[in-house]
Amino acid sequence: MYKFFVHLLTFAILLLACSKKSDTESFDFKLDPVGLKYIQLRQDQYFIYRDSLNSKTDSLVVTQSVISSSTGRWMNKPAKSEVYNLTLTKKTAITDSVWIKGFAEAESNGTMSLLYDPYYFTAYFNYPPGACSFCTKTYRLSSLTVEGKTYFDIIITENPNKHTYYWASSVGLIKVDEEPSGSSPNRPRNTYTLLRHN
Repeated sequence: MYKFFVHLLTFAILLLACSKKSDTESFDFKLDPVGLKYIQLRQDQYFIYRDSLNSKTDSLVVTQSVISSSTGRWMNKPAKSEVYNLTLTKKTAITDSVWIKGFAEAESNGTMSLLYDPYYFTAYFNYPPGACSFCTKTYRLSSLTVEGKTYFDIIITENPNKHTYYWASSVGLIKVDEEPSGSSPNRPRNTYTLLRHN
């Protein structure tokens, strides 16, 4: 009888210890380091693009490149997710304007969510390539030549606005194709191609 009570007491202690552990368990979701190589740009880094419609160049500067974290709940447990914020600002002699502003948040399945504008739900990037929300499709190319330079390991994301973004690993955005808004079928697509960056 004594052994029975000892076993019962041991079982109760173990059961309580396990339930306490599950109450304090939390989830920590990290951004995919391979996916980040495409979009994590240096603060104040510049990019010079050729604008196909007017053959002029556009200067862009990284005005925000920050990894932070957000907290919430997942499966009724505390959860913390890494979030990457990116802003590319177009610089002109008269004024500055935001060209791309978006964020990527780590997801529970271990993948990185797409980078998108939270106001317009525009997909700029998704990793790994495959199905995504707010984009038409995303896929990979082994290489792509832009302005005479060959880049390797390219991820391409097309969004419902008929904009296509080309990202090279360890470089960033190397090309953008934009279909103009409006119904005129004769309006040309606008393409921005990377000339140089620091």
